[in-house]
Amino acid sequence: MRRKINISLLFASISFVLTLVFANVSWEFSDYKYSSSFLSVTAAVKEPVGQIIVAQGDDEPICEGAGGPYNCDARNPEEIEMITPKDGSTVNKLTSTISWKAVPEVKSYFVIIKDIADTNKVIFDKKFTEAEFSKSAEGEIKINYSFGDLTLGRNYRLIIQAVTESASKPEGAIKFKVGKENS
Repeated sequence: MRRKINISLLFASISFVLTLVFANVSWEFSDYKYSSSFLSVTAAVKEPVGQIIVAQGDDEPICEGAGGPYNCDARNPEEIEMITPKDGSTVNKLTSTISWKAVPEVKSYFVIIKDIADTNKVIFDKKFTEAEFSKSAEGEIKINYSFGDLTLGRNYRLIIQAVTESASKPEGAIKFKVGKENS
C-alpha cells in the first residue's frame, strides 16, 4: 500500500512539472512584472519580497550586491522617507527645498545627486550635520539646494543616506527631472 502512494505522488509530481514546462508564466509584484513561457500565474503582493531583479529601461540601473544584481529602487525596511521633490517629479524652481523624514538618533546625512543619463555621474555629494539643516517637530528635515547647476531636461537621482555607526545605512532615493522655471 505504501508503494502505491509513493508511485501516485511520483506521477502527480511529473504531471505538475510537465504542466509547468508547456504553459506560460506571468508574475506581477506591485510595479514589478516578470513573464516567461511556462505557467500562467498572477500573484498580487503589496510590497516586494527580497531583492527583485527588474530591467525597466536605460534610466533605471540595476545595482550589484552580495546576492547578485537587484533593482536599486526596491523597498528597504530601513529606507528614508523622501518628501520633496517627489519621485518622478519635474523640479521647476532654480532654488528649491529637499526634504525627508528624520531617522531616530541620526545627526548627519549625505545628500547625493547623480546624473542618470551620464552613467550615474555624481553631480553633488555633501554631508549635512544638524547645524546645517532644519528639523521640524514632526521630524521633517529640510535643506535648500539650488537646482540651477543641473541641466534642463535631464533626469537625476537624489539619494539621502543616514550617517550611522552600524553597517546598515538607511537611505532613500528618488528620480526627478529639471524643467524650465515658471514665469
